[in-house]
Amino acid sequence: MPDFKDRLKQCIREEPVAAFARRCGLPEATIRSYLNGKKPVYDKLVRIADAAGVSIDWLATGRGSMRPHTHPRTQPIDDIEEKILIMLNDMDEDKKRDVLKYIQEKKLLMELLEERKQRKVG
Repeated sequence: MPDFKDRLKQCIREEPVAAFARRCGLPEATIRSYLNGKKPVYDKLVRIADAAGVSIDWLATGRGSMRPHTHPRTQPIDDIEEKILIMLNDMDEDKKRDVLKYIQEKKLLMELLEERKQRKVG
């Protein structure tokens, strides 16, 4: 059965190690040490699994499904969504709520402006 470093290589695929490390929020040297056989502590394992979109259990042990059981996306995640998710991952719950409130207010404002624009055109 493949060990952790092999599963990590599967996660990284063709992506440069430095880029993958940035997505994980970890130093490149840390990821390279794992590729050389060192085992990560739990909090770093979680970061890697989150960034790679794989289940923690699979990454740590090789058991179970590689992909966590989530609702399938209709489209792949794009660069902007990825950056937003990385930023959200680093925030505490209060900051996340503030961001959600801001987005909801912006969306409402944009909808109101669109309605006003449509009334002027129509």
